[in-house]
Amino acid sequence: MSENRIIRLISSIPVILVLLYFLPFVGVCLIIFRYFVYKDRKIYELPIVLLIIALILLLPRGAELILNTIKQPLSLIPFLSNIVTSDIYAKIIKYSKFLFTIGIITMIVSYLVRTLYYKATTKLSSALRTGFNDTVNTYIEKESEIKEKNDLKIREQQERAKNTRAVKCPTCGHKTFVSDNATRCPFCRGPLS
Repeated sequence: MSENRIIRLISSIPVILVLLYFLPFVGVCLIIFRYFVYKDRKIYELPIVLLIIALILLLPRGAELILNTIKQPLSLIPFLSNIVTSDIYAKIIKYSKFLFTIGIITMIVSYLVRTLYYKATTKLSSALRTGFNDTVNTYIEKESEIKEKNDLKIREQQERAKNTRAVKCPTCGHKTFVSDNATRCPFCRGPLS
C-alpha cells in the first residue's frame, strides 16, 4: 500500500515539473512512467497541465508585450517590471518554452499511441473473431452433415420397418421378419410364402 503511494508521489505532476526544471531527462522519463501508473486517467491530462503552466509562466511577458503594444510604460504595473527584468525570469521563460514543447510533443505522442493501440486491438479482435467464426462455422457444417447422414439412415430404417412383416417359415416353423425383397428363410434357407 505504501509502495503504491510512493509510486504515485514520484509520478505526480509537481514532482515531474520540478524534475523537468532541474533534470529534464529524468522529468521526461517520469512523464512516460506516469502513463503506466495512471492508465485509467484521461490521456491528455498531463499535456494540458503542462501547456497551461507554460502559459501561466509566460503571463508577465505577455503583459509586457501588451503594454509595449499600447505604448504604456512598464512601470504602470510596479511588480511587473521587477519580474520581467529579473535574471530568474529569463530562466523561467526558457523553462516555459521547454514545458510548452514537451506538452505539445506529449500530446502528439499520446494521440499517436492511443490511435495505434485502438487500431491494433480492433484488428486483432476482428482477426480473432474471424478465426473463431471460421472454427464455429466449420464445426456447425460438420455437425449438420453428420445430422443429415443420421437422418437419412433413420428414414431408411423407418421405410424398411414399414415394409417388414412377420412370417412363419413353412419348412422349419421359425417366425421371421421379412421385407418385400426377402423370399428365403434366414435359418433353413427354405422358401417363404
